[in-house]
Amino acid sequence: MKKIYLTFLTAFLLISINTFSQDWELVWADEFTNGISEDWVFEIGDGCPNLCGWGNNELQYYRRENATVENGMLVITAKRENYGTRQYTSTRMKTQGKASFTYGRIEARMKLPAFQGSWPAFWMLGESITSVGWPACGEIDIMEQINTDNKTHGTIHWHNGSGYASYGGATSFDVNVTDFNVYAIEWDKDNIKWFVNGTHFWTASIANSINSTDEFHQPHFLLLNLAIGGNWPGTTIDNTAFPAKMVVDYVRVYQKEGDDNGTTPEPMEPLQIEAESHGWSNGISDHPTTDEGGGQHIRFNAAGNWAAYHPVNITQTGEYLVEFRVAAETAGGKLRFEAASGTMLLATLDIPSTGSNQTWTTISQTITLNAGSYSFGLNSPVAGFNLNWFRISPVVANNIPNQTLNKALHIYPNPLSGSEFRIDANDINLSNGRLSMTTLDGRVIFQKQLTGNNEHISLPNHTAKGVYIISVELQDGILSEKVVVN
Repeated sequence: MKKIYLTFLTAFLLISINTFSQDWELVWADEFTNGISEDWVFEIGDGCPNLCGWGNNELQYYRRENATVENGMLVITAKRENYGTRQYTSTRMKTQGKASFTYGRIEARMKLPAFQGSWPAFWMLGESITSVGWPACGEIDIMEQINTDNKTHGTIHWHNGSGYASYGGATSFDVNVTDFNVYAIEWDKDNIKWFVNGTHFWTASIANSINSTDEFHQPHFLLLNLAIGGNWPGTTIDNTAFPAKMVVDYVRVYQKEGDDNGTTPEPMEPLQIEAESHGWSNGISDHPTTDEGGGQHIRFNAAGNWAAYHPVNITQTGEYLVEFRVAAETAGGKLRFEAASGTMLLATLDIPSTGSNQTWTTISQTITLNAGSYSFGLNSPVAGFNLNWFRISPVVANNIPNQTLNKALHIYPNPLSGSEFRIDANDINLSNGRLSMTTLDGRVIFQKQLTGNNEHISLPNHTAKGVYIISVELQDGILSEKVVVN
């Protein structure tokens, strides 16, 4: 989470802050002056297969490309265009895994489109959604507006102990939604209050977690989106309204002393998925494996074979190492690692020859994932290899112990003329050590859990030529050595 203490910004905001409280302190903001903050991540797709229509039968496909900055303001543009299986595109963006808050004044200045089928929203979800799901995580809708309605709606959704519950209301006064307005909540341990341009229009009591509202005493992250159609606005769309723009001048969070000014989740534990545990597949076959641990592996028998897996939760946005346990008699295979029914390509890896279909090696690549729920999939554009499991681990380079062991780490060959090398350390057991390969400026490009000495390591595809540092983290310190990639 970032804090904003810019002198010019503070001076500019001083008058407006004083209008609602002498006690509020600006703790986070995105003014969109020079672009979109790194604290925003983007939902991609139509929610399928596990949440088609994003749970509301919405008609759009969300894309990063529909969010731009124009004249120092965020512009979310809904378009009438075919993409995937949808006839409309738009943007949904969130701060999940980047910035979340418990209590405060959360506000945005924006102007909205208003046509039959439009559904813009500024809202919050509980960070616990990846562990407890919705509605148990809690949802705070700061602003929702539908169709050509001139009312602003504010609502909370939660699990009241026996099932789903909601409570909300709309402005009793008209709001010119196509002009700029400031939409806000003021949220503390007792109440959530809704405002438009400083006028209070609704209150929900959460004092002492009344009606099982304990969700609303936990961290929530921010969301902005422009939906097209759905359960609330309906499926009749005014196609003459496109392209339609939701313009956001700023998003700001103020808090008082004692409020929780943000959390960042701890990195998740490595997640290993057995290849045979797929929920859906085409053309693959299961076979007993001779690899360590036994069980089954899957075989990609022909080009176009695929396997898809049940949703799993990625709890924090960041870099992840994905590893695949493979075997192939001959080289030339490829593996596509995907999500969202194949519409999101995460990585493409070459399958090396391991000598036989039961001689196993691990290949890997570093990718970036946003926090959220993923239905991962594997696709083979070229046939002829086996897969035992794949593993997703957060890249954590800053936990390496400070103590450097005065022992030699052997890397051979060095320089590397290919992508394979071996690693050893004489009398030091490298089992369970964590190997990291970093650039000279400290950027992690590869990580792997070691199983022992003299282990064969395969670098990610297309590793650039240059000098790198190989470090092995052990319980009592680290070993490190430079390596040259030719």
